[in-house]
Amino acid sequence: MTERRHFTRVLYQAEAIVTWGRRVVRGRSENVSLKGLFLQTSEKLPLGKNVRIKLFLQGLEDKCVELFGKVVRQENGGFGVQFSRMDFSDFMDLKSIVSLLVGDETHIVSEFTTSLYQGGSDVEA
Repeated sequence: MTERRHFTRVLYQAEAIVTWGRRVVRGRSENVSLKGLFLQTSEKLPLGKNVRIKLFLQGLEDKCVELFGKVVRQENGGFGVQFSRMDFSDFMDLKSIVSLLVGDETHIVSEFTTSLYQGGSDVEA
């Protein structure tokens, strides 16, 4: 099997709320990257479903990032989401988390800029 991921994933557990339409699901992130996350939950969401995620940052009581994406993978115990859009400030918070856990901000920024040249990211200012 070929690895299709182009972004470094880090283990990061944080509470999350996922909404689509009028439905709301609570879960916990297992891992995150600048392009997606895996959410642990007993709920099953259809593949291809567009969702909004509020990810509550560890150690910061009232701080969360708002991410938009699509369900791209399902497993027992959760599902994977590929991000399609996020605000710049949320991107910067997410980048800080991933960079801190990887220990190499230059590498994380390089992954993102490479994806920009390939047309793969949508960050809103």
